[in-house]
Amino acid sequence: MNISMRSAKMKSSWIAGLVTCCLTLQGCGLDKVTVPPGLTGPSELGISLQMHAIPDIVVADGIQTSVIRVVVRNQNGAFAAGVPIVFSIADENGNTAEIGTLTSSTGARVFGSTTITSGTNGIAQVVYTTPERRDLTANTRITVFARPVGTDANGRAYNSVRIDVQSAEPRRFPQTGTVTPSCSFITAPNNPVYPAGSVLRFTSTSFVAGGSIVRYEWYFGDGTSSLGEEGIIDVQHPFPDPGTYTVTHVVTSNSGGQTSCPKTITIN
Repeated sequence: MNISMRSAKMKSSWIAGLVTCCLTLQGCGLDKVTVPPGLTGPSELGISLQMHAIPDIVVADGIQTSVIRVVVRNQNGAFAAGVPIVFSIADENGNTAEIGTLTSSTGARVFGSTTITSGTNGIAQVVYTTPERRDLTANTRITVFARPVGTDANGRAYNSVRIDVQSAEPRRFPQTGTVTPSCSFITAPNNPVYPAGSVLRFTSTSFVAGGSIVRYEWYFGDGTSSLGEEGIIDVQHPFPDPGTYTVTHVVTSNSGGQTSCPKTITIN
């Protein structure tokens, strides 16, 4: 065997020995790694949020709403249930402010911030309701922040959506009288709780003494609305997602009088 062949064989034997050494974690400067117990479940740092607002432009009339929805996923990309998410409202400068309210899935309406736990579909949702402002200074932009509740807020990742809030216009009909309508409506079917995907019918039973109603407005608490002229007093609306929604009916009389009436709808 010549020197070249003997050298190659020795080199091959040395590499094979090194590989065996490293694989068995004996020598080579490597210590066997022992995984500590208790490291089960998703890591705080493995949680990710996808966030959006529908719609992202609303009018500051104290009625219109925007649905803020966060989809929570774990480190594997699967929906993460049972994760508490804190939502908060901030002004254009990023400071927490009471510009409207947030309504949780339990129907509680709060200023500033609230905490919602994600469901089995990984969704944590709140409804933003505008304040009532009719002057031009009401034109503003708010930011709704969301983050998982963990052990240290300093290291948490915040997600956010922006919503344009526009000043409410003066009402469409001039106030020429003092008579205001009596506002009311019925819901069919009339149940305390409805399953997700229900389509409900709302029928106005409003009236005005000595006059007539010239406009019917419906705000469904999910960022959508429907307007009807005289004679169109009922609407149908689907509620595909679980949550608590405030349906608000607004009626306007021929003299410009206006009244609103809300009703809470719970979808499970």
